[in-house]
Amino acid sequence: MKKYIYLLLCLLLSSGAFAQVPQGFSYQAIARDAQGNILDNQSINIRISILDSANTGTVVYIEEHKLGTNDYGLFNLKVGQGTIVSGTFVTINWSTGEKWLKLELDPTGGNNFIDMGAFELLSVPYALYAGTSGNGGTPGPAGPAGPTGATGLLGATGPAGATGADGGTGATGPTGAGVAGPTGPTGATGADGATGPTGAGVAGPTGATGATGATGVDGVTGPTGAGVAGPIGPTGATGATGATGAGVAGATGSTGATGATGNTGITGLTGATGATGATGNTGTTGLTGATGATGATGNTGTTGLPGATGATGVGIAGATGATGSTGATGSTGATGATGPSTTTGQNFTSTFGTSTITITPTAAGTLVPGLTQTITVPAGSVVYIATDGGIATTATGNGFSTVDVAILVDGLFLPNGGYKRIVAANTAGLAGIFTNWSMSASIILTPGTHTISVFAYGTAQGSNALVSSDNTSVLQGALTVGIIKQ
Repeated sequence: MKKYIYLLLCLLLSSGAFAQVPQGFSYQAIARDAQGNILDNQSINIRISILDSANTGTVVYIEEHKLGTNDYGLFNLKVGQGTIVSGTFVTINWSTGEKWLKLELDPTGGNNFIDMGAFELLSVPYALYAGTSGNGGTPGPAGPAGPTGATGLLGATGPAGATGADGGTGATGPTGAGVAGPTGPTGATGADGATGPTGAGVAGPTGATGATGATGVDGVTGPTGAGVAGPIGPTGATGATGATGAGVAGATGSTGATGATGNTGITGLTGATGATGATGNTGTTGLTGATGATGATGNTGTTGLPGATGATGVGIAGATGATGSTGATGSTGATGATGPSTTTGQNFTSTFGTSTITITPTAAGTLVPGLTQTITVPAGSVVYIATDGGIATTATGNGFSTVDVAILVDGLFLPNGGYKRIVAANTAGLAGIFTNWSMSASIILTPGTHTISVFAYGTAQGSNALVSSDNTSVLQGALTVGIIKQ
């Protein structure tokens, strides 16, 4: 939850022996939500607490600031000049111990505060202590300038504020003789904020930064102990055999059962192969076999190429004979049977989206308004279906939306095609991204009446999506159905 605000602290004070010390110091920050988006032009409520000695120390002062952010999420306030909840700012004893500033935020401007943490106030706010110190005696000589502290990391540049008017230089008061309190440790440098108005006070000296102690070297891990086991003690002496008893011998027991047959022994080695016997005499020649049946007739060979055409004769053309008389007109044939009544050629019809629907990630199938047609299909026809349209994500930041779009015939999905998953995803700096679907299919339906529709479904992913629209938006969907006679 502490991602709600990115802090940029700017402390502006002035002090002097005779000039009025302002009871407060400036604080400036940029408010963001948990996704890092700037909370621009929004009413918020900030609660400031001054803690004594530690970030969990005693609360000595609490105040609230109800204010608004600008176009960049930037807000300004003066600690010590808010609506007091408890304590008195002017009576805070800045000279005793560390002082910590705790920040709480309600991004809606109410009183449901979120703890944003606490940080130690360093040397600048302690100029307030000068406002309550004594006037002292005769000014002593000016001490040497302290060494310049190490430069902190440069934070992100905040939006530039308007340049304030130059304040007049205040009169230099005598230096008090009080003992300065110890310099607190240097805190982390906040990101640069917008330039505030120039204060008129004299800046106090910069305290020296303490050196960081060197990190100690880890000690070497000692070896694992390897103690030797002690020797086994000697076996004790065997005791003397006891005297034989004088009892009567018992009867002989019955013969025990025959033990199990032992395992078969290993097979002996195969003997050497005997010598080859002498070749036997050749047998008598067998009788000649009967003549086999005549084989099937072979395929006819390919036809030879045509011979060359002989030369044309050179005779004299005979005279043209007289035209014969026109023959009688034949009788009219019988009229053929009338063919079946069908659709001639092809017929195409288009319908268009009439309004937008919102598809949630858990939405069941929902008809896209306007994208439905009921047609009558004749026998021997092919039906062509095409649809297109757009979806837009409602996600913010880098969010996205996904929607499944499908063509249904009589409430059923097509066996192949007619189904697409569409994703509209925002990118860095661009939100409200939209994208389009486009698909088509050719199918054969049984003769008769059929209803063709386009449905949208949630996918259990991403944010809500806006699907299709009317003719005032680029998201408007369309459904075209054609009947083609084969």
